[in-house]
Amino acid sequence: MRLIICFLIFVILSCNSENPEYPKEINTRYLRSQFDVAKWEIYFSHLNSRCQFYSDFNIKDSPLLETLDLKLIGLEKHHDTTCFNFTFYYDSIKLDAGSLYNYMILCTGIAFKGSNPKIIYMFNGSTVRSDRKFEPNSDEVLKRIKYIRKSYPHFNTWFRKEIEKRNIVNQSK
Repeated sequence: MRLIICFLIFVILSCNSENPEYPKEINTRYLRSQFDVAKWEIYFSHLNSRCQFYSDFNIKDSPLLETLDLKLIGLEKHHDTTCFNFTFYYDSIKLDAGSLYNYMILCTGIAFKGSNPKIIYMFNGSTVRSDRKFEPNSDEVLKRIKYIRKSYPHFNTWFRKEIEKRNIVNQSK
C-alpha cells in the first residue's frame, strides 16, 4: 500500500504545471492563455514591419519583426491588471531605444484585466499606445491574414505554431 501511495505522490509531483514552452513565472501564475494572446497580438500588430538599426551596429539587414524572437522581459500585477512586457531579439541583440532608430513604432506591452484574456491596452515602456483591437472581419485583419498565408514559412517558429493552432493556414504534411 505504501508503494502505491509513494507512486501516486511521485506521479502527482511530476505532473506539475511546468511547461518548457512557457517562462516559469507564466506557469506558476497560470497565465498561459493570456501569455499566448499577448504574444500573438504583438506579432500580429507588427506584421510586415521592419526594424532599422543604428549604424553603430553595422547591421545592413532590416529584418521583419515577425521573423524575430519575442521574449518576455517583465510581468507585473497591479490589483486585477496583469501587464506583460516583451522585447524582440535579432540574434542576441535586444531591440530597444539603444539599438533601433524606429523603436517608437514598437508596442511590446500588453495589459489584461482579471483572468480574462481580453486586452485592455497595449504599451511601449510607460506610454499607452493603443486600446484598439482588430475587429475580426475588418479589411485590416483580412489584409493581414492574406499576408500571413503568403509569407508564413518565413515567420518565427512560435508564431508559425500559433498560426497553425488558429487554423489560419493548413499545414498538411
